[in-house]
Amino acid sequence: MRKHSLLSLGLSLCILVASCSKDETNDSQEGIDQESKEIRETPIAIAQVTSGVTVESSTVKEGMPPAPTGQLDISMDTDDQLGYLDAGFNIRVSSTGEPTGAYIVFKDKDGNAQDSYFDVDLSGTGNKKSIQRRKKFGANASIFNKDGAEEQEIRVVFENTIPTGTFCYDLCLYDATGNISQIVTRCVVIDEWGGNDSVVGEWKFEASYENGERIDESSNEEEFPCVNGGSVLAEYSDIVTDNWLLVFEADGDYYEEYEYEAYNIDYEATTNECTAIYETEIYGYHDRYLGKWAYNMVDGLSVVDFAYTDLLDPTENETYETGDLYFEGVAVAFEGDKMILTESVNEEGITIEYKVVFVKN
Repeated sequence: MRKHSLLSLGLSLCILVASCSKDETNDSQEGIDQESKEIRETPIAIAQVTSGVTVESSTVKEGMPPAPTGQLDISMDTDDQLGYLDAGFNIRVSSTGEPTGAYIVFKDKDGNAQDSYFDVDLSGTGNKKSIQRRKKFGANASIFNKDGAEEQEIRVVFENTIPTGTFCYDLCLYDATGNISQIVTRCVVIDEWGGNDSVVGEWKFEASYENGERIDESSNEEEFPCVNGGSVLAEYSDIVTDNWLLVFEADGDYYEEYEYEAYNIDYEATTNECTAIYETEIYGYHDRYLGKWAYNMVDGLSVVDFAYTDLLDPTENETYETGDLYFEGVAVAFEGDKMILTESVNEEGITIEYKVVFVKN
């Protein structure tokens, strides 16, 4: 059982569909992409942004922030980024210095700024971890990029008054000695939930790959030492059920489900008898994550979780009022009855490609 954590990283998108439905799918997709283009060109009024956007671990201050001194570097690995209805977005920023805070000024697409700014305490933001799943598409981003700069994540939260459209923000970092970085400007695009009809349906996990090499999810073989000498090679778990489903609804709802049952090895009995002996009590879990999905040709496929349900123990259920980003801008391809999700990540200067294949259920 392989656990992966999420890296929010935008990629290009490629869609391949069967020839019998290609024209209809393309026509539908062109309509969706035209809507996405219009959304990108639609400004969200600064009054709506001011009343509907908050920043975690921050204080709102009147006026404009102090001017940059240019004596602190700043780096952001994204250009314009995505925001999500009733959720928000994350700002990832890094510096080779030691920033202690950030100033953020929101403005509309035409450059009209709010008359206040957010003073963000970076010690309160940290490097927030996403929900830990049993199985997880993608890989955990290193908090260090290839230049050795530590990445900070700033969480921006939307009220339900924020509509689809585009707004922007100016951001700079500062440190404890008064150094202030240059200003970086980014724009945020908020699209509708849902998208390509080809994504809609129930998808069952088939295989995963890392840099083209198939990852053997089923093998959990280990060598166990025997009390009287020698050793025995055995599977750590005798797996009964191991299912991973992704379900995308046409209205933008989604859920993901993991069901696993297995008899784990009885270590003491196995080492004593020098043969594989398994526990009589079955181990398992049945988890479901619920949320929303969004897709367009420019930004790819993104998913935000809003709830977790433990189908075996309801006392463990959780809700995420402002959402938790599962994956963002993931490339999608279709080959026959298969949906292929691909994400490339950079870990300490090394590019790794993760690919997960699902089959229509």
